[in-house]
Amino acid sequence: MKALKGNKLTEITQLEFLDLIKKFFRIEIDFGTGDGRFIYKNALNNLTTLYIGIDTNEKQMMKYSREIQRKKLNNALLILGSLELLPKELEGFADTVYIHFPWGSLLKAITQPTKSDLKKLSDLLKNDGVMKIVLGYNEKFEANEINRLNLPELDSNYIKENYTWEKAAQQTLDAYQKLFMH
Repeated sequence: MKALKGNKLTEITQLEFLDLIKKFFRIEIDFGTGDGRFIYKNALNNLTTLYIGIDTNEKQMMKYSREIQRKKLNNALLILGSLELLPKELEGFADTVYIHFPWGSLLKAITQPTKSDLKKLSDLLKNDGVMKIVLGYNEKFEANEINRLNLPELDSNYIKENYTWEKAAQQTLDAYQKLFMH
């Protein structure tokens, strides 16, 4: 898998990855990490957890990749990848997978998931792993993106009817109800 270290893209083998994860109590993945700030900030505050950010935009992750290298944080990793090109090395290790305010193809995969999308996302988790998804699209603010991706209106009925991955559906429904029903 390809990891960003400072300004350079390097290859991490499965054996190197397995050696790395042995050093940590937990593994948390931020899928669609953007600039990597979430990974950097959390890695600074919790050295016993390995934080892995995954994003397609190498340039966007550069700033925090350099900060991670400068601070010598061995518990932060920025990976080049997407749902379509997800490194197999990551499968089955995450205690938590975060997806914060996805957009583009990731947003579409979350709001209109195929069985393949759900499998790829669930495969990242350990058996007792948790996925936390925060969505933030609204007709008032993002009408163009909603129309471009043909995104559905999210409500509890939509989530119940369209998520075939029971664990993810229940967690998404619970989160939705906490955010919008109270």
